[in-house]
Amino acid sequence: MMGFFVLVSVMIIRISSRKKDLPPVVKKVFLRYLARLVFLGDLTKAQYGRTVLTVNEDDFEMVEGLTGKDSKPSKASEAEQGHLEVLLSLKESINDLSRAVESFGTSGQPKTTEASKDETVKTDYHQLVKVLDRLCLFLYVFGLIIAIPIVRFSTDDN
Repeated sequence: MMGFFVLVSVMIIRISSRKKDLPPVVKKVFLRYLARLVFLGDLTKAQYGRTVLTVNEDDFEMVEGLTGKDSKPSKASEAEQGHLEVLLSLKESINDLSRAVESFGTSGQPKTTEASKDETVKTDYHQLVKVLDRLCLFLYVFGLIIAIPIVRFSTDDN
């Protein structure tokens, strides 16, 4: 079993160096359905950049009423002022967290040039290799789960 999966791994490595596009049927079967089966999600969808979270005071209805942005002037009691302070501090905390995550996400990445961007372009074959590699892992673990009890209980206990 181990020898078989070593040979399959060698074939997977050879597949990963191809630069062409996959045929549509293979792309649909492997990158959409089989990728979902091995918990990789739909790999045919384009992956876009990350979303940055920003919070404005206008996002909180309660803040609008307390800060006087309504057409009706309102007098805030001490409890409402406490709520306002909590909401504003929550807003600041979320914005600080968003900035920290953004800076953390970009701090470890080296500056890329146009030449290095071309090298990191993933083809459909790279996605196919991910799916096949994960499938081999599942099959290997499943094979071990089946083989160990068979070997364990197949011996004669005379």
